Amino acid sequence: LAKQIAAHEFQETIVVENVALGAAPGEAVFHDVSEAPGYSGLRARTDLPGQLGQSVREVKVKVETLDDLVARHAEPGRPVRFIKLDLE
Repeated sequence: LAKQIAAHEFQETIVVENVALGAAPGEAVFHDVSEAPGYSGLRARTDLPGQLGQSVREVKVKVETLDDLVARHAEPGRPVRFIKLDLE
């Protein structure tokens, strides 16, 4: 996504944030199921079919609150007007 934004020169209006949102800031472990991304998430899955459990990779991710994220990007006279979230 970030490469496409740069290729079309939208960096001034679109910002990609590679963070997880949570109730409190910190770090979390993201469980990446590379062979079936739909099973990926912040919670470890115990119901993975077949051999998918062998393809899980744990990745530490930054966690931020939505309020902190918006405050960091808000500018005087130019409020944040749209947020696209990829939710799992």
